[in-house]
Amino acid sequence: MSADRSHESRDGHVLVLDAGSSSLHIALFAADGERVADRDASEPPGPAAAAELRNFLSEVPAPAAVGHRIVHSGPRLTGHTLIDARVRALLADVADLAPLHVPPALHVVDAARELLPDVPHIACFLVNIYEPADHQLLPSPVNKRCC
Repeated sequence: MSADRSHESRDGHVLVLDAGSSSLHIALFAADGERVADRDASEPPGPAAAAELRNFLSEVPAPAAVGHRIVHSGPRLTGHTLIDARVRALLADVADLAPLHVPPALHVVDAARELLPDVPHIACFLVNIYEPADHQLLPSPVNKRCC
């Protein structure tokens, strides 16, 4: 189910996928940071994510890497990391920490990894409440309740 790469370039382009609870933002950036293309998906992240990504990828240069914004990393992932089978399993294990955000993000991760199996996929975490520096990002009542 890989995307058609007839116009393949892989000149350092980075695909950025930001899956929220009800939205999917897709953007492609050139190596110099310039936004090449972007799209907001017509459907929330879920089973339709693969078709949405396939359509986007058919219109843009092939990415050399994919960055996935994921809200929560859980206690075992303490920084941005390459997504492999182990990391994917760890993310599934902590999905209940952000049930409105992590499961939809994992639908997008799975779809993108299937469509682009030969490029690195990186999980970029919004917050890791297990890291002391991130505690400063949380409002005081939340910080006291969970940390």
